[in-house]
Amino acid sequence: MLLDLSAAFDAVDHQILTEILQRRFGVSGKALDWLADYLSGRCQVLRVGGHDSENSALHVGVPQGSVLGPKAFREYAEDVAHLMEGLQYHLFADDMQGQKHGRPADVPAIISALEDCATDVSAWCAAKRLQLNAEKTEVLWFGTPANLREIPSDNRSIRLGSTVVDPVNVVRDLGVFLDAELSMRDHVARTAQTCFYSFA
Repeated sequence: MLLDLSAAFDAVDHQILTEILQRRFGVSGKALDWLADYLSGRCQVLRVGGHDSENSALHVGVPQGSVLGPKAFREYAEDVAHLMEGLQYHLFADDMQGQKHGRPADVPAIISALEDCATDVSAWCAAKRLQLNAEKTEVLWFGTPANLREIPSDNRSIRLGSTVVDPVNVVRDLGVFLDAELSMRDHVARTAQTCFYSFA
């Protein structure tokens, strides 16, 4: 299950981040003041056709292209890991993935675990003023062709709130295209179009 957060870096609440740095990481005194000062006083301007809007104060967001931005987001989101208990998981800045394995007979239990995790992450996002994008969440079943055929086609989806997330055949994960059989056919086919060879 690949969970997608909408504009995660842009949604980091400065006040919540400051409280997390103080409460969970023990940042205090001048160090906390410096970080709070770094986040405060930011504004944005919208330019359309050479005309600028008035400055609008920003109380959310960390600069994604900065050195501190991704680190600040990681600290903002570090407590999400406890929601993944019972799953194997990977957290990459604003990308979250949960995996669970078993036999074809275990599919109902796997679906239940994934749904519970997705529901918990959705509630966690709401508390952090982040948004879990159910429309971009993906589910991919891995297995041998024989094992995949044993999973009924009507019993492969997960529910995330009111959204039904149907499984896909291929996902893009950190630039690699993974298919259900881990054959790498899709990755080779898609990347071969952009490769070229030069002989000296």
